[in-house]
Amino acid sequence: MAVDNVYPLPLTQAGLADAAGVSPVPANRTLQQMRAEGFATFERGVVSVPDAPGLRQAAGFEADYVHLIRSERDSDVSSRAGHLIQSVSRN
Repeated sequence: MAVDNVYPLPLTQAGLADAAGVSPVPANRTLQQMRAEGFATFERGVVSVPDAPGLRQAAGFEADYVHLIRSERDSDVSSRAGHLIQSVSRN
């Protein structure tokens, strides 16, 4: 649901660690590694993924694991997410 590989993620590192079921220390290390390798940036509640193919490869993600069919509703949600990203980026 990202627009141009950018999306709002209003979580702290502690909140993200909690959601992932890990402690804040490994969550912080993973985020630092993602930044260092150029896979993602995190700024004021907005995540940008400039190298989505590289991130998918590094994570071992296989698209056929998730069977999704995009619908009109998905397009509507994506367009609304774009407005959120623009407003968060301005703040």
